[in-house]
Amino acid sequence: MDRGRYQHLATNTSAVRNRNQLIVAIHQPNYLPWIGYFQKIAASDVFIFLNDVQFPKNGFCNRVKVLGDGRERWLTVPVSKRFGDTIDQTRPATGDWPERHLDALKNYYRKSSHYHAAWPRLVEIFAGIPNSSLADSNQYLIEAMCSELGLKCRFLKSSEIPVEAKTGDDRLIALVASVALEATYLSGTGARNYQNEDKFTAAGLGIRYNDQPHPNYEQDQDQFVAGLSIIDAVLHLGWQEAAELLDRRS
Repeated sequence: MDRGRYQHLATNTSAVRNRNQLIVAIHQPNYLPWIGYFQKIAASDVFIFLNDVQFPKNGFCNRVKVLGDGRERWLTVPVSKRFGDTIDQTRPATGDWPERHLDALKNYYRKSSHYHAAWPRLVEIFAGIPNSSLADSNQYLIEAMCSELGLKCRFLKSSEIPVEAKTGDDRLIALVASVALEATYLSGTGARNYQNEDKFTAAGLGIRYNDQPHPNYEQDQDQFVAGLSIIDAVLHLGWQEAAELLDRRS
């Protein structure tokens, strides 16, 4: 498989040049994340993977929920790590997890509406997962999914941006400011309760929150289950209709 098809997808910055102020989002590189993660990318000009922070126990960097037999099920990447390791220092514990996850997804979704049309591309994407850190594997998967969903965004790694601030709002501000002197930080809604917005204003940065509603879609069952991997939407709707769920400029 030509993995170059999915790597370094951030080189097209035409959307960036046509805007007066960049929209910059920052997030840990999660594993095949939920649709809200991709809504955030769709609303951004630049997306920074926060890959050099401590690996979060019971977080979403190595696991995600999917739908199987009408109920939520976890897909979990087994990891090998030491206490205090960052996400980009954490590696999958086995080399066969992509095949095992594909087998599970096939079992869960083989009767879904768009399985036969969407599945071959998904298999190709999984075949290109690099034998590298969890952060790199997740970033590859996210960028590959964005390519198929038609999302154009410039992707960066926090580990490759030299800033003095190491934690909290100061780190976020430094990362955003490293991209552009005038920019707006697109934050998750969960940060509203603790984020110091005055710090962003003092640094000459705007701040807004990604409060797009979770879209409902047909899941071949009566009750909709929210918060699942983007894979769920793709296999129930197909690539094109899943892409149409994403509000690119809300």
